[in-house]
Amino acid sequence: MNNLPLSPWRTAYACAIFETDLQRIPLRISDAFAAIHERLGAPMEIGGIEQKSIEAAQRVLATLKVDQVDAQRSAAANGDRPH
Repeated sequence: MNNLPLSPWRTAYACAIFETDLQRIPLRISDAFAAIHERLGAPMEIGGIEQKSIEAAQRVLATLKVDQVDAQRSAAANGDRPH
């Protein structure tokens, strides 16, 4: 049975990438990384497709995190507050 679509890390990842509230994005990213870390430490075997999905998710989350930091710095430089 393939539980990939129902896995907690995928749910947390989806919450992070689809979050629209700029104040919540950092927490969503952190939650997604934590869920991935938990999955990687779980005793259940990780198949090839899930491993590739996890690696891709980690890359996207890292990029999202950098983009979030850049947006905050830009807003601070312009005297704006993130919404």
